[in-house]
Amino acid sequence: MAKLPVIDLHQDISYYYVSGASGLGFPLADFSKDIPGRHGDLPKFRKASVRIVFSSIFCLLTTLSPPVSKQLAKGYGTKAYQRSYSTRAAGSTFLEHMKVYYALEEQNPDSITILRKSADVREVMAGGGTGFLVSLEGAYSLEDTYDLKLLYRLGLRSLQLVWNFDSKYCASCMSKKDYGLTGDGEEL
Repeated sequence: MAKLPVIDLHQDISYYYVSGASGLGFPLADFSKDIPGRHGDLPKFRKASVRIVFSSIFCLLTTLSPPVSKQLAKGYGTKAYQRSYSTRAAGSTFLEHMKVYYALEEQNPDSITILRKSADVREVMAGGGTGFLVSLEGAYSLEDTYDLKLLYRLGLRSLQLVWNFDSKYCASCMSKKDYGLTGDGEEL
C-alpha cells in the first residue's frame, strides 16, 4: 500500500543552521544525513513521505533581556526562561534565513524544491522530492507593507503576522491588551 503524502506545517530548518544548532541537543550537520534526534532532514522526510514542509523563518535574534524572559516564562508557564529574543535586525536576519533555504536547494537539487508556483506543488506531491514552502514566523522583518511584495519575489509564500510579541501589524498571544489588527495590519 502506498503511503499518503504528508505536509509538515512547521520546521525551523533555517534557524537550525543560522543558530548553529545552539541549544537544540543535536549537532549541526549536512541536511542529507539522518541525524538522530534532529527534528527533520531529508532521510526522515523520505521515510515519512513528507512532500511539503512549511519551512519557517524565525528572524528574531537570541539575546538576554529580563523583561522578555519574564514575559515568555509567564506565557509558557515556566519558572525560568533564560533565552529571550529581539526583533532588532529582523530584515537582515530574514535574508540570512533565505540564503540557507536557497543553499539547501542548491546542495540537494534532486531532493529539495523551494515552492514558488503551483506547478512546483504538483511536482512534489507526485513524488518529486520535498518542497519547501517558505513561511515567515512573525512579520517583524516587514518595515513597510510593500515589503511583502519584495519578500514574495524572494520566495516567501506564507506569513504569520506575529510570534509571541506584538508587531506593528497586530497584537500577539502574549499581549498585555488584545487590540487585534492595527491599520497597517489590515492593509497587509
